[in-house]
Amino acid sequence: MSLRELPAGFVESLAFAGDAASVLAEALASGTPPVSVRVNPGKGTEVPHGAERVAWCDTGFYLGQRPLFAADPMWHQGRYYVQEASSMAARRAMAHLATLHGGTALRVLDACAAPGGKTTAYAEVLPEGSLLVANEFDPARSNALLENTARHGAPDVVVTRAAAQSFAALPGSFDIIAADMPCSGEGMMRKEPQALLQWSPALVRQCAALQAEIADALWSALRPGGYMLVSTCTFNRSENEDNIIRLIERYGAESVDLDITDYPGAMPSVDSRVSALRFMPGNIAGEGFFMAALRKPGNGTTETIARIRRNRTDQVPAAAEAFAAAHLDFPGHYRLIAGDTVHALAENHADFVDMLGGHVRILRPGVPLCTLKGRLAVPSSELLLNTAYRQHSLPQIDLDYSTACAYLRGEALPATPGMPSKGFLAVAYRGLPAGPAKSVGNRANNLYSPALRLRLTQAQLPPTAPAIIP
Repeated sequence: MSLRELPAGFVESLAFAGDAASVLAEALASGTPPVSVRVNPGKGTEVPHGAERVAWCDTGFYLGQRPLFAADPMWHQGRYYVQEASSMAARRAMAHLATLHGGTALRVLDACAAPGGKTTAYAEVLPEGSLLVANEFDPARSNALLENTARHGAPDVVVTRAAAQSFAALPGSFDIIAADMPCSGEGMMRKEPQALLQWSPALVRQCAALQAEIADALWSALRPGGYMLVSTCTFNRSENEDNIIRLIERYGAESVDLDITDYPGAMPSVDSRVSALRFMPGNIAGEGFFMAALRKPGNGTTETIARIRRNRTDQVPAAAEAFAAAHLDFPGHYRLIAGDTVHALAENHADFVDMLGGHVRILRPGVPLCTLKGRLAVPSSELLLNTAYRQHSLPQIDLDYSTACAYLRGEALPATPGMPSKGFLAVAYRGLPAGPAKSVGNRANNLYSPALRLRLTQAQLPPTAPAIIP
């Protein structure tokens, strides 16, 4: 592919890039985007020795080829996340903004969060005691967000489904707001050919206008002195610098320096008024990505709670309280939230989440603990995948690869050595829980969440697990 084969309007929009535009066209023509994953330090996962690291992410590394990730139980356990390398830069930027806040506990909104790559990355670098609200408007994408955050297992993540504009009703409520804006997708042209086919100047204008609308609403929800991290997976300045400059001129937003030396290969902003980073295939080992950070003028604290709803610990049945006491290793004091599934949330954030539910739909208000069947508390899959689960508080059995895959497909387990004769147990793979089951003597009934199940048949699985994490 050459520049002549790209849409004329797209080529014109790359004029700012100079020689990098030709390099980009060659990279788009290669059709071989690099494959990269980010390990989950919350589950003790480390970058394999000798792996090629992503230059701007100390937990990211490249793979030589794309394996069948769904065939790896360790992926289902959330020990690593498959993420495009350029997008990993947002993790480092969020860590920088948290440091500028002084390392204190924060209230953070990831406003356009699905499928969850950046959400899970942010959860890894926020100070202890922080709350991360992960929001997605699209129902199908919000389901993916629920699944990926469940596998990752960070305890202080609340998942909501609402238009990002809805957060305008919560003025001054967040210390940091991240918005990976809906965009024309130019940066995905190599990975997703449909992005090339659907490109048009009209789409760029439409996306830029929507981004401005979202940014205005989110700016209201940001407290004075707070930070906004804006990103897109597109190249043109209409959706990038121009929208950032608009915030500067309209609200007095202050551009925050993102040290380009921390992101080897990234291009600086094409406008001197903005400190921004642009990742372009051919210059970096990754796809297209743009990122900039802004500070809201002034100083202040997040807004106090104006209205409290009624989810209180004393409304939760005793069976759930006893279950939490036995199996929850939560960092700090927690509050139990009643419902079809009982959840746990840090006490210092519970009132805010109660109030939040009056403005947006909450899909997951904390760590899912259990469902109640009479006086019996049935452990949730999400609890056993969460780092707040007290490991070995349930009897635990470790499965081999083939049996683990059968479990992940939802199959019952045959009686195995070490399995209790009755009662709930934790099913593990290579020492880490994957989900719950219930022993009934000659077998264990599968309690793994249908939403998280492996959808590959036995015939589609390789004979051994993909060798991604040693």
